[in-house]
Amino acid sequence: MRTKVKALAESVDPVDFSRDMLQRYLALEPVWEGLYYVDGHFCPYYGQHPTPKGWDAKRRLAARGHTDVYLHDAKGRVLFFFSQPLNASLARAIPGAGAVIRRAHGNQPFTLVF
Repeated sequence: MRTKVKALAESVDPVDFSRDMLQRYLALEPVWEGLYYVDGHFCPYYGQHPTPKGWDAKRRLAARGHTDVYLHDAKGRVLFFFSQPLNASLARAIPGAGAVIRRAHGNQPFTLVF
């Protein structure tokens, strides 16, 4: 079973899958107010690969990890997320988040809060 799960995970691009799920989710329940919120969170990494350290606020110490960026609607529901290098500024994530919103939201105006 592990082999099949691994093969399935390697056959799908998780970012593309998540973008497609966002479009389907918005088709079922649109964000009528056009208000989206973007925020980033430190995510610790416990694997074997060398990774830079950042500040883990939960443990209050430096730990290896990366930054996860979340896209929420006005109700606070997480619609989409992606990872970026540790300590990269949120400003670098905003163009990517805007492109994802534009692709899913269409040509209608929207507001991005961060």
